[in-house]
Amino acid sequence: MGQTTVINKKRVTWMIKLSIFGVFVWLITQFFDLEQIVQYSTTLIKRPWLLVFMTIAYTAAFFARAKAWQLFLRSNESLSKFITAILYSLVVNHLSPVKAGDLIRAGYLVQKTSCKWADVLYSVVIMRMFDLLLLASFVVIGAVYYQFALSFKVFIVILVIISTLILGSFSFKKTRRIILHYLRVLMETMSSWKGVRIVLLITISWVLEAVIVFSIANMVGSGKELSFTEAVWVNSITIAGQTFQFSPGGIGTYESFMSYSLSVLRYSLKDGLTIAVVTHAYKFVYSFFVGMILLVTTPITFHQIKEWKKRKEQMNHDETSF
Repeated sequence: MGQTTVINKKRVTWMIKLSIFGVFVWLITQFFDLEQIVQYSTTLIKRPWLLVFMTIAYTAAFFARAKAWQLFLRSNESLSKFITAILYSLVVNHLSPVKAGDLIRAGYLVQKTSCKWADVLYSVVIMRMFDLLLLASFVVIGAVYYQFALSFKVFIVILVIISTLILGSFSFKKTRRIILHYLRVLMETMSSWKGVRIVLLITISWVLEAVIVFSIANMVGSGKELSFTEAVWVNSITIAGQTFQFSPGGIGTYESFMSYSLSVLRYSLKDGLTIAVVTHAYKFVYSFFVGMILLVTTPITFHQIKEWKKRKEQMNHDETSF
């Protein structure tokens, strides 16, 4: 019975992914304008100060998440180790065909610090829950605020997606007891002073990341200005949608969700797709250069990754560690 439930849930998840892929194919065939994308990409390159501003904001977002993670673990280890672990996770999730960012993030931190595997894996799950909770909050608040552009059915769809995202943040193999345990820890943490600081830092991180779409959308010159609060909402629904990514870096998923959210704000699907492609391209380039820097300054090997995978699998078998 349990195995059948897992299989059914996987089928539903893949049906959602295939549906999103279908939307992406439709967007590309109907609204993809290579000339416009090249034009705006060239404009961005010709604005070095804008690129610097975007890069500083995007990097600062990872610093904020690293600090939040450090706070949760109550670690005295150098913040740079947490930052590097998170950046490695970013690089792997963008450039690898397999989504293994959490594994790399945990493995690197364990290798470079005195933190234990159980504690680090546990913290990665809790931090992901913080992310999803805050992103879901941004999305729902934005959906209510921008309801003038939403039909009731679309609003319900968004709420269903958010509920699915929260449930999807857990492995289907987790027992109800463990899921409730995670939620209890999350609530207890949020009710503490430490939790308040963590929530504030993660909130700041997502606000900083919204600088990317804000800068590019207003550079595109589609005749409509995107406010910063709108940019935060667009970024939130786009990142939340990456739960259903089916390709390296969320190619397809990212563009579909961002194009949709921008269309809600009365952007044309053509301009929305252009903004999404240029924004995503910037993040890929950022990941590539960060990856090169990390491989030179603090390299990891495939052998290490295999060892980390074995350790993680062993920890997953030991539910009492959580």
